[in-house]
Amino acid sequence: MLNSVLVSAKILILVFFVAFGLFYVSGSNFVPFAPNESLGVLQGSALIFFAYAGFARITILAEEVKDPSRTVPRSILLALGISTAIYLFASFVAVGLIGYVNLSTSDSPLAEAIGVTGNNFAVSLISVGAIMATASVLLTTILGVSRVVFAMARNNDLPKSLCSIHSKFKTPYYAVAVTGSFMILAIIFADLSRLVAVSSFAVLLYYSLANLAAIRLSRRRNHFPIVSSVGLLSCLGLLAFLAVDSWIIGLIGIAFGIFFYQAWRRIRKQ
Repeated sequence: MLNSVLVSAKILILVFFVAFGLFYVSGSNFVPFAPNESLGVLQGSALIFFAYAGFARITILAEEVKDPSRTVPRSILLALGISTAIYLFASFVAVGLIGYVNLSTSDSPLAEAIGVTGNNFAVSLISVGAIMATASVLLTTILGVSRVVFAMARNNDLPKSLCSIHSKFKTPYYAVAVTGSFMILAIIFADLSRLVAVSSFAVLLYYSLANLAAIRLSRRRNHFPIVSSVGLLSCLGLLAFLAVDSWIIGLIGIAFGIFFYQAWRRIRKQ
C-alpha cells in the first residue's frame, strides 16, 4: 500500500513536470543533439541501466501475488512501457529547459530545470517528488532483495534464520533487516557514481544470464527465442561500454560470492 501511494504520487508529479515544463522548452538546448555522438549514447545507456532492475523484482514476488502466470508478465510489460514513456518525456523536457551541461552538474536536476519557469511552487513540488522517488526505489529494492535472501536461506545457501517469517505480518523480517542494513552501509561508505556503475554491471550480467536461460528453455516450450537472443546480445553489448573499475569491482564481488558459496557448502556438510 505504501509503495502504491509513493509511486502514484511520483508519477503524478512527473506528469506535472512534463506538462508544465513543456511550455518553457527551448530548442537551442538540443543543439548539439548528441554532443558525445553514438559512443556517449551507449555509455549513458549502460550507466543508467540499473534503473531497469526494478522490472525483475516483479518476478521475485511471484509467490506473493494472485494468478502469477497471468499477473506477473502483464505487470512487467505495463511497468516497462509506462516507465519508458515517462523517462523519455521527462528527459526531453529537462534537457529542453536547461540543457545537458547544467543537468550533468546539478545535484537536483529536475528541480533546477523546473526553476527556469520562475514558479517556486513547481520547484517545491518537484523536490518533494524526488524524495518520494528515492523512497519508493529504496522500498522496492529492500522488498525484492530481501526475497532473494529469503529464497537463498530456504535453499540452505544462507543461514536458515534469514527465511524466518514474521508471525503477524507474514514477511521475512530478518531478511528485510539484513538487506536494509547493507543498504545503509552502502549509502554511508560507497561512492554513489561508482555504486551506480557497479549496479548496472550486475544488472546487465544477470539479465544476460536470464536471457541465455530463456533461450535454452524456449527450445522445449516453444517460446520466442528471437526476443531473448536480442536481449542477450544487447546486454552483452552494453557491458562493453561500462567503465573498467565497474568491471573490476563487479568481478571481485562475483569472486567473493563464489568463494562464500563454496565455503558455506563445506560448513553445511560438517
